[in-house]
Amino acid sequence: MLEREADLSRLKQAAESLRTREGGVVVVSGEAGIGKSTLLAAFLDDLPDDFRVLRGWCDNLVTAHPLGPIREAVQGRHGDAPTSARLDAALASGDVPTVLAELSAGLGRGRPTVLVVEDLHWADDATLDVLAYLARRIERVRLLLVCSLRPEDSASPALRRMLGELPARGTVRLDLAPLSRAAVAQLNDDSAWNTDDLLQVTGGNPFFVTEVLAASSDDVPATVSDAVLARLERAGPLCRQALERLSVWSGELPHELADAVLGDASDGLAEAEARGLITVTEHGVRFRHELARRATELSLPTLRRRAIDRHVVGLLAGGDDVPRLLHHAMRCSDGAVIVAHAPSEGEYSARVGANRQAIAYFAAALDHEHLMTPHQVAAVCDSYAWVLHIGHRFDQAVLNGRRAVRLWAGLGERAAEASALRRLARELLMVGRPDEALACAERALELVDRGDPEALAAALGALGSHHALAGDDGGTVLLEQALQLVGAGALPGTESLCLNYLSMSIADATVEQRIELSWRSLGSALADQAHEATARAYTNVAELLYRYGRVDELESLVGTGLEFVREHGYWSHASNLEVHQALLLQRRGDWPAAADLLRRVVSRDPEPGMLITYSLPNLARLQARRGDPPAYEVLRHCWGVALRQRLLTGLGFAGAALAEWAWLNGRPDVAAEVLDGWRTHSERPAAEPLDAEIRRYAARAGVSEPTRPGADPWVGQDPYEVALLGLETADPDALLAGLRTLDLLEANATAALVRRLLAGQGVKAVPRGPSRSTRANPVGLTDRQLDVVRLAADGLTNAEIAARLVLSVRTVDHHISAAMAKLAVHSRRELAAALQSTEG
Repeated sequence: MLEREADLSRLKQAAESLRTREGGVVVVSGEAGIGKSTLLAAFLDDLPDDFRVLRGWCDNLVTAHPLGPIREAVQGRHGDAPTSARLDAALASGDVPTVLAELSAGLGRGRPTVLVVEDLHWADDATLDVLAYLARRIERVRLLLVCSLRPEDSASPALRRMLGELPARGTVRLDLAPLSRAAVAQLNDDSAWNTDDLLQVTGGNPFFVTEVLAASSDDVPATVSDAVLARLERAGPLCRQALERLSVWSGELPHELADAVLGDASDGLAEAEARGLITVTEHGVRFRHELARRATELSLPTLRRRAIDRHVVGLLAGGDDVPRLLHHAMRCSDGAVIVAHAPSEGEYSARVGANRQAIAYFAAALDHEHLMTPHQVAAVCDSYAWVLHIGHRFDQAVLNGRRAVRLWAGLGERAAEASALRRLARELLMVGRPDEALACAERALELVDRGDPEALAAALGALGSHHALAGDDGGTVLLEQALQLVGAGALPGTESLCLNYLSMSIADATVEQRIELSWRSLGSALADQAHEATARAYTNVAELLYRYGRVDELESLVGTGLEFVREHGYWSHASNLEVHQALLLQRRGDWPAAADLLRRVVSRDPEPGMLITYSLPNLARLQARRGDPPAYEVLRHCWGVALRQRLLTGLGFAGAALAEWAWLNGRPDVAAEVLDGWRTHSERPAAEPLDAEIRRYAARAGVSEPTRPGADPWVGQDPYEVALLGLETADPDALLAGLRTLDLLEANATAALVRRLLAGQGVKAVPRGPSRSTRANPVGLTDRQLDVVRLAADGLTNAEIAARLVLSVRTVDHHISAAMAKLAVHSRRELAAALQSTEG
């Protein structure tokens, strides 16, 4: 294990730290063949006996096994498992909350634990959610979570999200580097190969180097596959046959299945082991590396590989490993097996939050729908549409949702058709078709059996919610009718849903009444343990608290809400709450942190649906204030989407942002367009603060209209808005005072406009803005870091710096830490001295 001593030492240090403090996370990353598994094996071999070791692998299957690595780790196959009857039952049924609770309880007591999950790039979504949950609680349990992955195969949004949410404190990232020339020369010591040629071809990849050296061919093989196949050619016929059959099995083939899978070629494994082509453990046999397995498998003729897959399907049929069975069935197109098992595995995957896997299972079943009954096809289409919706693949969700409705209608299944229509209404709303959504909800109520309180309450609540979202106060009556069925057969979560939408539909409710209804909605959902209703309630409370400027309540709610929705896998709701978290940062003057968070939300959600009018206009608004030309096209697009969706929050965000752009760029025609589009929504319940903000910016752009009673609560709280208070009174002293804040916020476009206004008023002593070209910055500090460091050098505390620069204390802490790292100093005194020496 050449040149891995430092990495092994850091792993051991992380494990030993469990004795003196709480847990940590280590992420081991590197390209295939770089030595991740070898490093982890050496680490585990050296662990003291008093550590509990759990180990699971993510296998390279067509569809990843939902919670497979967690099952493998905790049910004792590779380690001293903390399993329990409750945990086993929860894993089997897909009861994720119980899985999380039992894992936390089991890991939180007894010996320090090391949980190793390898090849995380192949993990299912549910496994990633469980690991993220454990990572967020890492300081509460004596657990070291160690994960390995390949960066080049780690593009899934679920994995990027999980890695992005790892706690900065306590997380160690080991990026394994290729071997140096010296290490390659050491491996090549007894070989005839030229070391420089070997290094050039292999790139210092340890597995590639060792395969080349073992291949003994006349020339250096050009690829890893060539090196593997060269070694395979030198093996005997029985050995090659065994390896070909083994190559279709991803991961470790259990000993109890080896003879059946390999057949009369199983005796060839002895030669394969002697040649170092496979690894044999007490549990099973596998290729020495996944690269070798894939190279061998890809060398097989297609018909030969499909024949082996069919053989494996026959062996696994009737067993417990259904995901593995489906993997091989999909590879050989065994439709009968697929339609028999894929729908139920899809339902299980959806239940545990493995959404990508649920989509794949339902799609596989529909590929063989000619083998299903019409009822089965309708049910799969219905479920497929909903998981597509959860996965933000909204257009496909609508297509399959429409098909499910048609199929149920053709079968005369009125109750199923009504349920499908309610879901389709939600899916249509997400693609900006509110009129069609409302029609679906109305049809669902017509179809429902009035003697079924559960179905009636669901239909009334769904229709009432769509009326409320459209700004129609007729939804209030429907929601109140649904509320009357609570306790008489309505499903858990019904009360929460009704209170949620009543908070935005009652025409004459006060601000306090609206907020109180939304809090009651959240409390009811939590009491019912209705998770989706809870997630929806968190977002609704956040929207109202932000709209009415309730800063402290909003900050607390967003923190607890994000913890809940991430734990339960409601990622669209998480995006909503993250937008409000970013808006809170923005309103407090921390624009860099707000913009960073909004960018993450935008980049993470390629198909955001209705949430595009939440994240993108607020990000573009910050860009407009800084003078970024592309902001206009983005804001025009978001405003068009908001007008089609007719959702109040989206209209408020996009409308205010575009109206402000119109002011900054001298475009009263654009401001007039915004008012024309907004006017029909301005009288809707709870629209007063949004109306005040849109009309204020339209008036600044030169388009004034009478305003409704009600004020924008952020005018006196947001430092940017406070800096602009002098605009309405044309008070030059107030504008001059606000100009300093605008410069500190780097609101370049806004500051330039204010300077022009002041110059037009004849003010002579208008301060110039900060010039980047005149600032001494020889060590690569950003302008904002220089601002912070200079004030720190003057003796100001972080809180005082935050107040002076209109930042959060946390952001000041970050800038101080970054500056110390760049200047290689360890105290504020050293920082001040370094600044003085660099600036003379």
